[in-house]
Amino acid sequence: MKNGAEEKNRTGPVNFIEWLVSRSYLYNTVGNNGKALEDACNAVGISREKGLKVPLAASLLQRAAVFNATNRYREVLEDINEALPIIEAADDMQGLAQCYNIYGVVHRARSDYPKAIDYYKKALEVYNRTGDSSGRGASVNNIGMAYLECGEDEKALAYLSEALTYFKKVEHPNGTSSCLTNIGHLHRKQGRTDEALNCYREALSLCERTGDTYLKGYNINNIALVLKIQGKHKEAVIQYKRALKMFRDSGNKRGEALVITNIAAIYKITNEHEKAIKKFREALFIFRESGDRKSEATVLYNISKAEKLLGREEKARKGFLEAHRLAESIGDKRISELALHELNGN
Repeated sequence: MKNGAEEKNRTGPVNFIEWLVSRSYLYNTVGNNGKALEDACNAVGISREKGLKVPLAASLLQRAAVFNATNRYREVLEDINEALPIIEAADDMQGLAQCYNIYGVVHRARSDYPKAIDYYKKALEVYNRTGDSSGRGASVNNIGMAYLECGEDEKALAYLSEALTYFKKVEHPNGTSSCLTNIGHLHRKQGRTDEALNCYREALSLCERTGDTYLKGYNINNIALVLKIQGKHKEAVIQYKRALKMFRDSGNKRGEALVITNIAAIYKITNEHEKAIKKFREALFIFRESGDRKSEATVLYNISKAEKLLGREEKARKGFLEAHRLAESIGDKRISELALHELNGN
C-alpha cells in the first residue's frame, strides 16, 4: 500500500480523505482492524478539521464498518447517527441504504429482530429505487438471516432462496456463495448436516474460483463445524487448521481468532480443558488487540467454564466476574446473564 505522506502531498484534502477511507476498507476486508480503524479515524479527523461534511459522512460510515467488524456497537451507532443527517441533506441514496443496513446489523446483534428486519427492508426499498442489484440481493439475504436467527425458519428459507436465485441470475459469485452459506446454516440448525455440508462445499467451490480468501476460510470453518456436530473431531480439527493457515497467510486476524476459538471448543468437548484454555487465551489476545469486546467477553466466559471444570474455583469466579462486567458494559445480555448465573452458584 502507498505511503500516506506521499499520497497527502500529491492530492488535495478531499482526495486524501477518500484514499484513507479506501485503504481502511481494504484493511478491514482482510481483518486488519487496527490499521483499518487508524485510517478511518484519520479520515474523520481531517474531515472535521477542514469542515468537509460529505467526506466526513463517508469517513464516519467507514469507521462504523470497522467498529461493526469488532462488535463495538455503541460506537457504530454514534457514528451512524452523526452521518445520517449529512447523508439525508446530500440526498445520498447509497449512503442512506448503508446506514439502514448498519442499523439492521446492530439491532440483529442485539437480538432485536423486528427492528433489524425493518431497517433491512428500508435498505431494500432504497436499493429497489436506485436499481442497485447487488445491494438488493444483499438486503434480501440479510432479511433471511434475521428471520433465521429469530427462529422463523420458513420465512428465512423463502428470503434466502429468493436472494440465491437473484444472485445466480445476475452471476454474482460472492453473493451466491454467501446465500449458500446461510442456507447451510439453516440446514445445520435443523439437524440436516449432510445438506449443510453440500451447501458449504458448493459455496467453497465458488470462493476458490473468485479467490475470496475470507469466504473460503469461513466456509472451511463451517465444514469443520458440521464435522464436529457429526462427532468427527479429528477431521474437524484438520479442517480448522486448514482454515487457520489460510487466515494467517492472508493476515486476517478476525478469521484467525474465530478458528482458534472453534479449535478450543473441540478440546472442550474432548475434555482436554488445559488445551482448551491455551487456545481460548490465544484468541483472547487477538480479540483484545482488535477491540472486539463482545468476543472478548464470550472467550472470558469459556475460559472460566474450563477453569471451573478443572476445580480452580477462584480463577473461574474472577473470570466470570470479568466476563459479566464486560458483557454488561457493552449490552451483551446473553453472556452477562450466563456469567451472573455462574457467579450465583447455579
